[in-house]
Amino acid sequence: MTIDKAVKNLIKIGIRLEDALMAATYNPSKLFSLECGRVKEGFSADFVLMDEDLNVKEVYAKGELVIRLE
Repeated sequence: MTIDKAVKNLIKIGIRLEDALMAATYNPSKLFSLECGRVKEGFSADFVLMDEDLNVKEVYAKGELVIRLE
């Protein structure tokens, strides 16, 4: 399952958006001691840009755009 679908599923069962995003990003990165899941100096700047309906629009790796979906 992709992260966007996981977040959408959590929201469907009543989880707040903020909590769903933390569950899909920050919490796993903290569990595995990864330097990701947060916007912080020194981290890799890997992130996904989503629209208001939580559809993936752009994917960035190491701060560089790697895919743009229309």
